Amino acid sequence: MMPPVTTTSANSGVLAGFVPMTSDGEAIASGLYETLRARQQEAGIADLWWYRTSVEMALTNGEHWAVECMGPDAFRLYPGITRDDGVNWLNVWVRADYTLSELVENLDDVLAAAKRKIG
Repeated sequence: MMPPVTTTSANSGVLAGFVPMTSDGEAIASGLYETLRARQQEAGIADLWWYRTSVEMALTNGEHWAVECMGPDAFRLYPGITRDDGVNWLNVWVRADYTLSELVENLDDVLAAAKRKIG
């Protein structure tokens, strides 16, 4: 399946070019995964996984984050807590879903902060 993205958008940073072209959360997550995978090293992402409507990532500083794709302008960004038996996701969402522009801004902030913790 081809990722549902185009190569032009107003997005900047790690999600530059990511534009969901469908309302299907699973297809949006696939496109997000491919976009992040293409920029994995520069973004400071050590490992990356795609599960249905979610994209999970382990950052090079040891943090874990997940993006849940609810729709083309509806996203949730969760931190993960690492324990001996794996990662527990703090996925209690208590606000309106992020728009695409809010996801771009917040994910760029998370990745920049992770890089500062390493450097």
